Amino acid sequence: MTRCMRYVLAAALVLGAATAGASAEDAALGPSADDRAPYTTERDVHLFTIQKDGSVEEHDDSVLRANTMSGVDDIAQRYVWFNRDIEHVQLVAAETIDPDGASHAVGPEAIRDIQEPRSAGAPSFQDGVLRTVIFPGVEPGSRVHLAFRKTRAKPLQAGTFAYLVEPTREPVDDQRLIFDLPADVPLYADARSYTALPPVTANGRTRYEFRYTHGPYARLEAGAVGYANWGDRLMVSTVPDFATFAARYRGPATDATFGDPAIVRLAQSLTARRRSA
Repeated sequence: MTRCMRYVLAAALVLGAATAGASAEDAALGPSADDRAPYTTERDVHLFTIQKDGSVEEHDDSVLRANTMSGVDDIAQRYVWFNRDIEHVQLVAAETIDPDGASHAVGPEAIRDIQEPRSAGAPSFQDGVLRTVIFPGVEPGSRVHLAFRKTRAKPLQAGTFAYLVEPTREPVDDQRLIFDLPADVPLYADARSYTALPPVTANGRTRYEFRYTHGPYARLEAGAVGYANWGDRLMVSTVPDFATFAARYRGPATDATFGDPAIVRLAQSLTARRRSA
C-alpha cells in the first residue's frame, strides 16, 4: 500500500467514525425539525346523518398540531368548502390552542367566504364557496381546533349519497368517519387502509364507522403514478356499482328538448341544403 493510499484510508476511517458518532447523537436527540412532518392531525371526526332522499347533515370536528414553521403556514388558515346552492355551513368552534393550553377564539373578522375560482366536481357544476378561517397566534406546537355543521337539504342526485376521502399525507393520530343511514339503505365501501368497524343497527337506522391512523409517510418517488391510484383512501356510496351510477345519471342528464318538434324542424331546415348537396 502506498503512502498516499494509507493517508486516504486513514482519512476515510476518521470521517466514518465522526459520521457514526454524529448519527448516534442525532438518533439520541430524535428527528430534527427538517425531518418532522410539518403538522399532525391529532383528531378528525366526521359524522354524516343521511336521509333516504339523499339529504345530509354533516358534523366535523378536527384538531391539527403544527410541528414546524412550515406546518404553521399549512394550518393557520383552513377552509370549509360548500355548495351555496344546496348547502348551509355553521361554524361551531374555531380556536387556536397554545402549547401551554391557553385558547384563543377566532373572531368574526377572521372568517370570510371566498367564491371558488373553478367548478369543483364537474360534470355536476356547483356554486362552490370556501369559508376561510384564519387562526390567530399559531406557532410550532400550537393546535388549531375547527368544528362545523354542514346541512345539505337538497341532494345533488335524489336518493343517493357518496363520499371520498384521501389522506393529506401528513401523520394522522386518529381519524373517524361515521355514516348514519336508514337501515334499509345499504352503504357500499371501497376502503384501502381504513378499518371498518362492524355496522350497528338500532331504531331503524344503521351506523357504519371507519377508522384511520398513520405515522409519517414515505416520500413519493419522482414520476410515480398518482397516489390516488394506489394509496390509502375511503370511498363510500349508496350506489352499488358504476353501471348503476351511470344509469341514474343518464336520465336526469338527458336534454329534455332533444325531441322537441320545433327544434327538430329548425335543425332539418338548417341542414337541408347540406344534405341535398
